[in-house]
Amino acid sequence: MILLTTATEIEARAVIQKLKLKKLQDPYFSIWQNEEVILVITGIGKVKTASAIAYVFAITKSSIKAAINFGLAGHKYLDPGLVFLAHKIMDFTNGKSFYPGISFSFKDITSPLTTFDLPYTSYEIDSGYDMEGVAFFETCLKFLSLDVIHFLKTVSDNAKNPLPPQLDKNFFLHLMKASLSALESLIATLTSMNKLLFTPPSVDLSFFIENWNFTESEKNILSDVLQRLMILEKPYKVEALKSLSKHEVLQDLKRLL
Repeated sequence: MILLTTATEIEARAVIQKLKLKKLQDPYFSIWQNEEVILVITGIGKVKTASAIAYVFAITKSSIKAAINFGLAGHKYLDPGLVFLAHKIMDFTNGKSFYPGISFSFKDITSPLTTFDLPYTSYEIDSGYDMEGVAFFETCLKFLSLDVIHFLKTVSDNAKNPLPPQLDKNFFLHLMKASLSALESLIATLTSMNKLLFTPPSVDLSFFIENWNFTESEKNILSDVLQRLMILEKPYKVEALKSLSKHEVLQDLKRLL
């Protein structure tokens, strides 16, 4: 299953209609689902985003194999309506940077994406702008490897075309509808990757279980990462891991992907 997140209902509306998602009866979040996709409307900002994503991973019990943050973003120079895949995520507040692992061909544009705590309208930074990206990436990275965590953004405004004081929801809805084909293409790509990556030979976890006290959730993540390393033929030195904590082991293995 693939996790989709949007910050607002208007960003999710076209996806819900196109993918024929059904609403789940959930007391905490607006969650929609079909057989292949689960979508959560997180709300705006880092805290709401992190909470919603962690909640969905908890209720789906490791069935999520990839994640896409789909929505609108401002940009310094890209024209409104253009769709881009983020190849770098930056936190404006603390300067941290993260790099999604784009291991497939993407016919559209790629761009950096900067996450802000408040709406950013100066258009000075050479990137896209949102308020959820860093929280989405950091939270998903606790459950997934970085090569299956992605951002697909549609430009809503730029320096020459800033957002008006009175926002037009129909304009936003039109932008989201126009970007659905790119979303469907990305979903298909990740689904194909998962079919390949999740039918490899079984991985022997005995060394890791003997040396570290992994939780069941961490074992699932570890197995996922080791399977991907096997398929990508990327070796790792077992003995070099012995001095690390279990969290450091997971992070070091993920960096090899």
